[in-house]
Amino acid sequence: MRDNKLDFKASAGDVAILLDLISKVHGLEQAEKYFNETPNSLRSFKTYGALLNCYSEKNSLEKAETIMQKIRDMGFATPLSYNAMLGLHSRLGKHEKLDNVMQEMEENGISWDAFTYCLRLNAYGDTSDIEEGRENVEEI
Repeated sequence: MRDNKLDFKASAGDVAILLDLISKVHGLEQAEKYFNETPNSLRSFKTYGALLNCYSEKNSLEKAETIMQKIRDMGFATPLSYNAMLGLHSRLGKHEKLDNVMQEMEENGISWDAFTYCLRLNAYGDTSDIEEGRENVEEI
């Protein structure tokens, strides 16, 4: 007779998915608790990125900035992590921060992707800065 335990070894990707789900279902505090209980061996760009995304979705600016700095320090920064910050600043109405974030991406050799441009163009529309938006489109 078999016991009902499954022999399952979680991956960093599994932890990242669980972080997202926990945040959505049980809230940010529980997601942070789960992250803090996760072994260091399962903490990767996926798990840190998932935690950043949780903070971004919940508009938690200070925590997002703190984890983003850790992501930078660990060399895990990608367009996805920067886009999470861009989206957060945009949702909070901090459109002036978008140029700084995009400049940092450029300085660090991180290419803008279609989503980066979309976030920036939407911010130009939100602030009615049509001329800057037009210049950005020309740059694309």
